[in-house]
Amino acid sequence: MKMSSNRLYMMPVQFGPHCGPRQAPTGGTYAGQAGQKQRRIAVRFLTSTARLESLLPPGFELWGDPIVTVEMAELRNVGWLAGRGYNTLGVAFPAQYQSEDGPVTGQFLSVLWENLADPILTGREQLGYSKIFADISDVEEDGDTLSTVASWDGFAFCSINVQRGEVLPPNPNQRMPPAAGEGLLHYKYIPRTGGNWDAADAAYATLSPWPLHTGALSETKSWVAKGTVQFNQAAFDQMPTQFRIVNALADLPIEQILPATVTQTVSTADYRNQKALKPRKGVGPY
Repeated sequence: MKMSSNRLYMMPVQFGPHCGPRQAPTGGTYAGQAGQKQRRIAVRFLTSTARLESLLPPGFELWGDPIVTVEMAELRNVGWLAGRGYNTLGVAFPAQYQSEDGPVTGQFLSVLWENLADPILTGREQLGYSKIFADISDVEEDGDTLSTVASWDGFAFCSINVQRGEVLPPNPNQRMPPAAGEGLLHYKYIPRTGGNWDAADAAYATLSPWPLHTGALSETKSWVAKGTVQFNQAAFDQMPTQFRIVNALADLPIEQILPATVTQTVSTADYRNQKALKPRKGVGPY
């Protein structure tokens, strides 16, 4: 098989260029199609500085107050999925990365659960997101009360509940959380095959610059809300591949619950402007 230049490939490469969020079947983008509809519920709380610092990769440090944002999103009418949709659950907090070109500030997305394999694979390999799988329920509505639950093989490890309040002025960046800093930060790590299995093929930070989504502002609507979030401790036999992640989040003390938000918008972004960040000299990988 001869690989075409300027085309995006993923495994299994022998079947040709990959169709996904950043490449349409024709090789172009999905520009001109109707944007995906998004509903996002974000709960925020103040926690321990030391606990958050322990979750940061090399080259990162906490930036500002230790505020954790737990955000659930429903994504619908996704163009690259031929109109289908999926749900996500992410945990982020403010961080600064020491890059070759100077400090880069934003929100460090420590983990992002999704309930569909295709966005997990493309997001991990192409963008460097720390994406993993979970079952994430659609939002249940009871008047102004919204709730959702994330589980793995029947074990419910996270629940979010919010009480929707007053409507906020339109803000396209009212996302996880309001757009402070330069964007959403990640740490891409892919292990090298063979040997002692402790080396990496990739180990570096990446950046999703603000704004993370674009679209018609007339279709953006946000509410301030009161919210709660709970992570449940998991045993190895309940979540054998994820219990360390869930337990680290469950161990974060909730010192103060901050205002939550509910946001509805339309996005046309495909994250083709994703950046790899070179570390400052002396900052090594794991």
